[in-house]
Amino acid sequence: MLRGLKITMFVFGAVLVLEGILDIVLPTERAAGLGLEECSSQAQLVMAVLGVSWMLAGAGILLTARDPLRHLSWVRFALSFPLALLLALAGTVIVGDVGFETVAVDIAVNLLFVALFLAFYPWKKAGRRDVL
Repeated sequence: MLRGLKITMFVFGAVLVLEGILDIVLPTERAAGLGLEECSSQAQLVMAVLGVSWMLAGAGILLTARDPLRHLSWVRFALSFPLALLLALAGTVIVGDVGFETVAVDIAVNLLFVALFLAFYPWKKAGRRDVL
């Protein structure tokens, strides 16, 4: 169970770091990929800030993956991050800002990570007062 949590945290952290690097190195292309073709050249600052945010979150999760039981706050953060992304993505579809096909892969990936984090969360090790 702990091995599954470590692997999930490592993969999720690596994905966040990679996305952050891509946002910094290819800001115009990444902005265009988000549907911001008309303003993608002006979005470089926003993409850089987004990229740094992804990288720092990913780095924290990667470091925690070595010993998650010692850093349960980071484990909860790692669970909360894809859950918040999932809710935000679903919200944009529900209000009609984007079509489901635009964010379907992102929704599926975040749903997968939420499920994995819940499946591997160390419920008994966390103790009764420190569950989630």
